[in-house]
Amino acid sequence: MQREYDVVVVGARVAGSTLAALLGDLGVRVLLVERVRFPRSTISTHFFRGAGLVAVLDRLDLLDEVLALGCPRIVREWDFGFGAPGPVEGPPQRAGNAGFGLSVRRAPLDELLLERARRSPAVDVAQPATVRGLLRDGDRVCGARVAADGRETDVRCRLVVGADGRHSTVAREVAPDLERSVEPLRTLYYRYVADWRGPGGEPPDAAEFSLNGDEMAYVFPFVPVRLASNSCNCSLSCPSSGAERSGGGRRPSKESGSPTSGISPSDGLAMMSSACVCGWA
Repeated sequence: MQREYDVVVVGARVAGSTLAALLGDLGVRVLLVERVRFPRSTISTHFFRGAGLVAVLDRLDLLDEVLALGCPRIVREWDFGFGAPGPVEGPPQRAGNAGFGLSVRRAPLDELLLERARRSPAVDVAQPATVRGLLRDGDRVCGARVAADGRETDVRCRLVVGADGRHSTVAREVAPDLERSVEPLRTLYYRYVADWRGPGGEPPDAAEFSLNGDEMAYVFPFVPVRLASNSCNCSLSCPSSGAERSGGGRRPSKESGSPTSGISPSDGLAMMSSACVCGWA
């Protein structure tokens, strides 16, 4: 770690590592600071559209490495309960030039992105390391105080980027005006399941959305967990005020673990059987 860079990026997950890699490829000198060692899970989505992160992975020449993890291409969408008597097949959301979306668990994805950033000669990575505070020249931020390997270093730069999440140290230090704030409106239950099949019994290659009143269930196929085949993330979103209720459109049979289709009531997380591991990452 040097004492001067063009940019310091705080946080090395999807946003931070991607930015560091893109800047580094342009010859911009970047220090990428990450608090924890990877691989490490995080509470966040892993459903990515073709015109979004999939296109970025391709731009970074990283798409083949991500596909090698085993995540299936999401090439269509199944909708249940949106006014039609049965499931309605549609194209994948914002498929872009790739023509497909992906659902990738964040632990392996974030590690691949970090290593891609590290491969750029213009990028240095400080990990594990923390930002203790921002440096200022008058009213302008001009660097960060970085703690790593038992010592603190004042690193000066032209720009500090806060990609460090909801409880951002950079945001706290800058203390911007609060423009809008709302209370949490919905609660999300989720579970990873194995041996999921599409509506016709096929291996999962689609995102699924099931609507039941003001509740929504989602299914995203992703990288196999613990060698389990046809793994999916299944989740249920409902209003926070009614979190004790549950519902959904498509649920695995409790007896066999095989899916059944159609709008029907369910009983909370029991709607998702064949669990292989908890957590969203």
